[in-house]
Amino acid sequence: MSNQYNYFYIDGYQISARYHKLFQQRKINSKELLLLSLIDTFTSCEDNTGNIPEGIALEYDQISDFLGISNFRTHQVISRLKRAHLIQETQEGEVWYFSLVEQHSVECGLWISDSAMQHFYNKKINLKEAALLSIIEEHAKNDSDCCLANAYFAKRLRLSEEAVSLCISKLKKLGLVKQSGFDGRTRYLTVTEKLGC
Repeated sequence: MSNQYNYFYIDGYQISARYHKLFQQRKINSKELLLLSLIDTFTSCEDNTGNIPEGIALEYDQISDFLGISNFRTHQVISRLKRAHLIQETQEGEVWYFSLVEQHSVECGLWISDSAMQHFYNKKINLKEAALLSIIEEHAKNDSDCCLANAYFAKRLRLSEEAVSLCISKLKKLGLVKQSGFDGRTRYLTVTEKLGC
């Protein structure tokens, strides 16, 4: 069976092209990329029975050896990927199974934070608003305030600028973001403490 995803090799490691996009955008680090690529490789090909496996059975020691890191760091890598809703982990007896989560648009590079997803699960915001909130959260963390224009949000989320404006207004009304400044040309947004609720 031909694989629907593309792979390439770096230093002998098979890398998943679709997750490499997140790495290039600095959404995941190199160890997280390697683990995602490993799971992607084994869950995208037929096994010896002709079926596509839903998950891969791995022990934490095996993952640590593969990534070349300690068990403690392995736990951190797995926890971060689970919080980002990129992988899920189930246990059957002594065996841990890891599989990919396909609910978010990896192809479009959308990264939805755990805090934004909580508000989505609580039905306070929709998925587009959660994605917008995550972008604001990311840039607010990196630059103290997010100064991106509505045109950027519209292109990233494939929405009209009017729709983006409505989303921002709703996030402000819910108290999840606030406008922290405006210098006549640039609007500055930041997240509030409510985001972590």
